[in-house]
Amino acid sequence: PADSATPVPFLLLSVLLSLACGGRFARRCAPRFGHPVDGTIVFGTPVVVMTLQSMLVRDLPYGEALSAIAAAAVYAGLALALRRRAGPGVALLVRAVLALAVAFATLAIPLAIDGHWTAAAWAVEGAAILWVGLRQRRRLALVGGLLLQAAAGFAYLAAPEVAAARVPLANAAFVGCLLLAAGGVLSARLLATAAWPHAARIGRWPGVLLAWGTWWWFCAARADFGHFVAYRWQRTAWLAWAAATAALAGFGAARRAWRRLQVPALALLPVMLLVALRWVELGSPPLAQGGALAWPLAFVALYAVLRGAEADFPAQRLGSWHVGSLWLLLALLCWQSGWFAQRAGGPGTAWVPVGVAVPALLLLAAAGWRGLPQRWPVLRHREAYLTAGALGIAVAVLTWSLVASLRHDGTAPPLPFVVLLNPLDLTQAAALLAVQRWWTRSPGTAALPAAVRRAAPVPFGVAVFAALNAVLLRAMHHYAGVDYAPHDWIGESSVQTALSIFWTVLAMGTMVFATRRARRAAWLLGAALLAAVVAKLFLVGLARVAALARITSFIVVGALILVIGWLSPLPPANRRD
Repeated sequence: PADSATPVPFLLLSVLLSLACGGRFARRCAPRFGHPVDGTIVFGTPVVVMTLQSMLVRDLPYGEALSAIAAAAVYAGLALALRRRAGPGVALLVRAVLALAVAFATLAIPLAIDGHWTAAAWAVEGAAILWVGLRQRRRLALVGGLLLQAAAGFAYLAAPEVAAARVPLANAAFVGCLLLAAGGVLSARLLATAAWPHAARIGRWPGVLLAWGTWWWFCAARADFGHFVAYRWQRTAWLAWAAATAALAGFGAARRAWRRLQVPALALLPVMLLVALRWVELGSPPLAQGGALAWPLAFVALYAVLRGAEADFPAQRLGSWHVGSLWLLLALLCWQSGWFAQRAGGPGTAWVPVGVAVPALLLLAAAGWRGLPQRWPVLRHREAYLTAGALGIAVAVLTWSLVASLRHDGTAPPLPFVVLLNPLDLTQAAALLAVQRWWTRSPGTAALPAAVRRAAPVPFGVAVFAALNAVLLRAMHHYAGVDYAPHDWIGESSVQTALSIFWTVLAMGTMVFATRRARRAAWLLGAALLAAVVAKLFLVGLARVAALARITSFIVVGALILVIGWLSPLPPANRRD
């Protein structure tokens, strides 16, 4: 360091000599940068000199960064000076020294600041270079701007995490991500609207850059949420951030007539689903920990985005988003209703499944009502709501009925248990009635595929059969002391006897009804149930049921079969069968 007074002026003199030679030569003839002499003078000399300069000043604070800034200033000044002079080779030399000025300015950024700020500066610089390239139709500048933004992303990822305390929304990590996002979105917009002569070659780059910017936008949120938001509030923060993002993107798409910006806006629904799954994982109800504010705002933003996207997307394509939003909203309502019922009636009681089912029953009953509101979104997407949307709700209701039949014994304190009049039995009856009403009266069922319409009676019949058996088993649990546990029912003699007689009565009622209404298919269904009873008597009754109960089952079932044979002969086939 003590001898630096000699080599530093020597290096500066070498730079000035090379610049003077290049400038004087360019005034007389155009330089050929592919030629080894011209390329060395213009590009080789600053590289070698900068390498030597960095070795001389690397022990000084910000010595390398200041040297790069000085070199950028010298080359930028030379470009301005050369633009004022005419000559066949001046224009090409101006572009060369201007490129060197940009390169040294870019190099100064990581030499002076950390990786997060470097990424922020490079992202903005990359977008600016891309804009210049599009304005001047310079392919090299366009590619350079894209590569510089990619380098900005790598610089951010390679930067070490800062452990010191930071200020929310005003720290290197957040600002770096924010400017990376801004650079990506701005570049996507520039490429999407530029009058580029080779527009076909741009292809999907606007979409890629928009996805790149959206990714860094959410990384900006992650950078601050992890440091400044408590863990139990992070789900609410993510939901609010996603809703604000969708609203901003939807507004920008409408204001700038940029259809592609609707894609990150419509991504709000998948994000809401992921947040809901995170809520399930942590076990708290949707309205807890800020959800009472965040979820309504998210749904308002979602439907505002869907309303704004009507002009850019066909109704059939947006129908799936409306159906998904309906299912998500219903799931959250059922979840919260079940939680309220659990708090009021106690865990493990029948109030919990009743509370879970009530919102779905009300919504399915509305789907079976012909007087649905003639307003958006139902008016615009009526078929989607009444077919796919209502079908999903019906499947969920039938699934709930099956689970309730197997797992819940109907205890609902402080009310006493009364057969068919307890809350769970009444709710199951309402659920099955709502499904039947929707299937027979809703205009949307006619639009379902033929395969779905043919297969629909099977799960409905299974749910009805399970619910009827559950009524019998709950009565035996409360009045005869039988445990309400499916794994114990096989070996319980009283249960097997009661089920055999009950199934036979159901088969007899079905077959008598089928004979009087000339329904051959219903009669065959009753006969199949009767065959199942006989098979159960021999396979289960002989092996697991006590002798007295087994004898009783055989006598009663045999007598009922004789009555069935007398009252219900096989009806003739007709068109309906």
